[in-house]
Amino acid sequence: MSATEVKKTNSAGRNAIVSKRINLSREEREALVIEVTVNMLKGTMTKGEALKYLRLNLFSVNQADYAKMVGISRKVLSEIENGKGNYTEAILQKAFRPLGMVVTVMPRDLATLDKARAVS
Repeated sequence: MSATEVKKTNSAGRNAIVSKRINLSREEREALVIEVTVNMLKGTMTKGEALKYLRLNLFSVNQADYAKMVGISRKVLSEIENGKGNYTEAILQKAFRPLGMVVTVMPRDLATLDKARAVS
């Protein structure tokens, strides 16, 4: 953990990492999540790449600290970020939830997704 980070224990008893180095507004955080979402929908970014990008740009923490924060091993986090392994939805949800994202099933075709959005 760098000198710019503070460990706090959350209500679940896990260490929560609070970064002092990155102080983003709500709008800036939302813009990062939207950027990643668009790239994932276009197919230009994988789940693992999205996880790594958001971990670094929202929290600015290393893999070990983030893995501890979300309750998975550093090895599992590394494998997810590098597109290796075959992890359950529960593990992926743990990894993505602090980033403001959920793992879901969606159509590959963006036109189908647009049609579904228009109906809802």
